[in-house]
Amino acid sequence: MLYDEVQGAIANTTFMAIETRLDNSATTTDPSRLESGNNLNIHVDKFLNKDATVVASNNIVLDIKNEFLNTPSKESPKVSDYKYSVSTSTKRSRSGSGYKYRTSSTAKYITLSNTEDATATSLVQAGGSISVINGKFVNDGSINRNTSFTPTQKTEQTDTTSSTRTASLETIDTLNTQTVEAENEIINSNTVQIPDITVPTDNYGLFVRSTNPNSNYLIETNPEFALYENFISSGYMMQHIDFNPDMAIRNVGDAFYENTLIRDSIFAQTGRRYLNNDLTNNYAQYKYLMDNAIEVSEGLELSPGKSLSKEQINSLTKDIVWMEEQIVQGERVLVPVVYIANLQRFEIQDAKIIAGKNIDLDVESLENSGTMIAGSQMDINARDSIVNSSGLISADEDMKLLAKNNITNTSGTIKAKNIDITSTDGSIINQRATSQSNFKANKISDSTTMVGAASNITATNFITLNAAKKIEVIGSNLNAKDINLNAKSIDIITTVAKKDFFAGDSKNYTKEQSTTHLASNLNADNIKINSTDTTSIIGSNLNATENLNVKAKEIDVLAVNNTTYSESKTSSSGFLKKSTTATKKATSTNQASSLSGANVELTTTQEDINVIGSNLEAKETLALNSTKGISINAGYDGSMYESHTKKSGFFSGGALYSESEDLEGQITKTAVNSNLNASNVQLNANNSINAVGVDIDVKESLNASAQDISILNATNTNETYSKHKKIEVSLADAAKTLINPIGAMEVKDGKASFTLATATYDDETKRTKTTTVAASNMNATNINLNASSQEAEKGNIFVQGSSLNAEENIDLISTNNIIIKEAKETTENKTKETHGKAELKLTVKNEYVQIKYSLEAVKEATSSLKQTKTDYDKYKKELSSQKDKLVQL
Repeated sequence: MLYDEVQGAIANTTFMAIETRLDNSATTTDPSRLESGNNLNIHVDKFLNKDATVVASNNIVLDIKNEFLNTPSKESPKVSDYKYSVSTSTKRSRSGSGYKYRTSSTAKYITLSNTEDATATSLVQAGGSISVINGKFVNDGSINRNTSFTPTQKTEQTDTTSSTRTASLETIDTLNTQTVEAENEIINSNTVQIPDITVPTDNYGLFVRSTNPNSNYLIETNPEFALYENFISSGYMMQHIDFNPDMAIRNVGDAFYENTLIRDSIFAQTGRRYLNNDLTNNYAQYKYLMDNAIEVSEGLELSPGKSLSKEQINSLTKDIVWMEEQIVQGERVLVPVVYIANLQRFEIQDAKIIAGKNIDLDVESLENSGTMIAGSQMDINARDSIVNSSGLISADEDMKLLAKNNITNTSGTIKAKNIDITSTDGSIINQRATSQSNFKANKISDSTTMVGAASNITATNFITLNAAKKIEVIGSNLNAKDINLNAKSIDIITTVAKKDFFAGDSKNYTKEQSTTHLASNLNADNIKINSTDTTSIIGSNLNATENLNVKAKEIDVLAVNNTTYSESKTSSSGFLKKSTTATKKATSTNQASSLSGANVELTTTQEDINVIGSNLEAKETLALNSTKGISINAGYDGSMYESHTKKSGFFSGGALYSESEDLEGQITKTAVNSNLNASNVQLNANNSINAVGVDIDVKESLNASAQDISILNATNTNETYSKHKKIEVSLADAAKTLINPIGAMEVKDGKASFTLATATYDDETKRTKTTTVAASNMNATNINLNASSQEAEKGNIFVQGSSLNAEENIDLISTNNIIIKEAKETTENKTKETHGKAELKLTVKNEYVQIKYSLEAVKEATSSLKQTKTDYDKYKKELSSQKDKLVQL
């Protein structure tokens, strides 16, 4: 940031910048090697293999009493980011007949240190089998290849991943933790990381959208956070290749934005900050890529503005950057795209356990974050737990993983022909890695869930998971011909990614929040799920090409909602005036669970089957069988918008003072019906069947049987509300009063009054709520609903606001009532109005007029007294007359 401030004879200038330094002090030595031409047997207390190779032509047997640790070293060249400010002060003092100036500078550094791992391979390899017994087994290849730099805690916290943060929440930041597919698989050399361009939507981020239509850039560095460094831009390359784009196209961003894109693209593709050790800053790296592009562009016949073909990419011998046309929010822009030649040279080295035949482990526990590959079978028995974190466990034939306690696969891969995983006392967890990234600096705070790659358990034939407690699949995948899950409870649910961004202060700010659900997926020919308690399928997908069977005490098939929320407030004030405008927006989107197969059957042994906002589909038969009840309901989408403006000030619009408040808002809620589709649908419940907001499409027969059957509509609501309030204080017309004071004067009771000011108050609020019908619909060739019960109050069929359509027959059988009625749509209006008026008057008393009124009052009082005396005499006469009549009676 640049601040210039001049006060009297003192001028102060402050520069803010960020600098990155690399201390490449790591040393490299030749790795150690232990090699056997036949078998290798090791009996020790502890075994450490660090950056070394242990090889046997036949078998390796390790008898480890305490711990086996296979790990690469992590010599870490230090990459430090320095945020510094340079303050320059100039003071003027008188010297003789003139002035002399004295300038001093002060630099303040705040260090934000990050590290980049440079690793080697630790390898244990046998041509035959590898057997390990007794101790704790750790294969530590934990290299977070595409993990964003994590800052050390300093006085000011920062996060380099936030440098490209804008206020838009359209994308999910992803922590691409390592997933190695196989030892002999390499990274595709044709992979190209296309930059993800998100145009800022406000003025609070590091980058802002240019408001100047004549600007050469769509996105520019926010002047509030401008970094005054020596940046190079794509203009350097364009000059050398004689590329002059037409005037209708501009660059996606300025030099700093381009450098940021280049840096992030390189890191995403290679996991490295710089492409080689000779490059130590952004300037040198960007120039290196452009120089290479200039050199090869003619030979490869590269066309400016166009993407490279597959043949051109495969022909690259040097890393380059190339300017390509892309459409960003409807506008053609030039974007720098990085192409890495021979990408496999950046393949991450880690800890490897490789056996030509079998791997047999009988150990206390297993921790793997590297690569374990068996050419034939893998058998792992852990007396405690098994943990696979971002690693690969692979066997060409069968794999058995057995542990007493938990077996956890976090952003890792487990693959074999047949996989059998058992936890005798604990749980099996297949999940994505997540961590929370928090950034706070100045008036900006950002909290983002960093999400790792999905965990994958993949088998050519079958996967069987058995757990004493839980099986949890969280935002991850199971793939096989046959999948069998058995546990007390089973959860197939989503990984939740949240964002919370705030920039500004209490008077001017932008706030944005979002919640995104990443689904789990089970794909197989046959899926069989069996739990003795609850099975929950939430926001996820189960796809079986043949049979899908779920049996549990209770079954929940539920949707989740992805949400966004944004709020902004702007305040301004001037001479005797101020105004505030606040807006709020929110959306909520139903993410259904989806179950599909040739035949799909859900069965509960004690409780209900609950389906909300989800889809069940079978090519042949869809059957829901519950010992209690079946409840199928709609999910909901929603939205909200509100605008609130307040203004106040003096001498506005001819008034002495005015104040106004305007509020407009809308809230909507829209039903998303659950869907049941099949050739035949069977719904059987011992208690009741309740369908609210359901679409059932059946090619042949729909059969439902329960004590009570209700087919009801869901509802949509739309609510609008407003408030308009105005207070105005106005002065009287002084000129009119001076010209015609008699006409402006009001005389009453001896008092002359003049109006000085008037005030008006108007307040009107309105609220309208409309409710509409979202019908349930049943369509089939034949529909048969049977409600039968021996209890007096049961045995009812109730249809409201819904439709039953059959090409042939509809049979409704009830031991009690059949009720079919319409649903009502309603509109409710509420209005409240308050209006008021007040005046400020000046009253003048006239003594002579007051005397006149006093005399008139005396005369009136005297007259009243005389009249009273006359009335009293008349009363006495009438009283005497009445007494005489009484005597006569």
